[in-house]
Amino acid sequence: MRNLLFAGLFTVFFCNLSYLGVAQDASGALRKPPFNSQNFNGVDGDTQDSLIKAKLVSLAINNPELDVDDANIKIAQYGLDMAKSSWLSMVNVAGNVNEFVIDGTRINGTAASTYYPKYNIGATLPFDIFSKTKGEKHIATQNIVLAKALKEDKIRLIKEEVLVRYEDYKEKKELMRLQKISGEGDNDSYIAAQKSYADGTIQLAEMNKTYQLYIDSQSKLVSAQRDLNVAAIHLEEMIGVPVDQAIHDAVSNQ
Repeated sequence: MRNLLFAGLFTVFFCNLSYLGVAQDASGALRKPPFNSQNFNGVDGDTQDSLIKAKLVSLAINNPELDVDDANIKIAQYGLDMAKSSWLSMVNVAGNVNEFVIDGTRINGTAASTYYPKYNIGATLPFDIFSKTKGEKHIATQNIVLAKALKEDKIRLIKEEVLVRYEDYKEKKELMRLQKISGEGDNDSYIAAQKSYADGTIQLAEMNKTYQLYIDSQSKLVSAQRDLNVAAIHLEEMIGVPVDQAIHDAVSNQ
């Protein structure tokens, strides 16, 4: 009976491997295909992964937060333009017209304005006008440099974060795939155990054991699905579109 049970379990295990398409190398060891190893429109796995990363980064940096940095850069540019012409506000020009020119007063028959200047004009020019203007222009220029640097730093952080979230997503997706394989194997084992129990080749306790393994596997599958969904949500928060759509667009446009 033990020989029959062993043969039955071996048959179920072999069928499970054939059904799931698990490959073997020359030594007979099991090996699974790497993540995204399949070709898509003739694109190999590594190139495909690079295209996906580039697409995700492109989507992530199209971020409303960067609009604030663009506005700060423009404000800094306006500040530089104002600093270039700030010297105009330092020059004070004043003038006046002789009142005798206006009222036409005459002295001994001669116009009074003849004895006094008809008008005068004066200008006040601060001694520090050039150094002060130069300083303001330098400050405005550095504000532009600072605004651009802050934007570049934010872009760097966004790139880093979106790629980390993509790696998390890939990990959860692969764990989900493996858990499905495990669950299908446990399900087939439970079905085989039910048949063996019906044939009288195993005891109820042994069948219940395979059933418990199947339940545990399904519980892990639920958790794996939840983790994958959360990883997708975190990634989509940054890219603004469904992750499946982003991946499809990245590889299908090549």
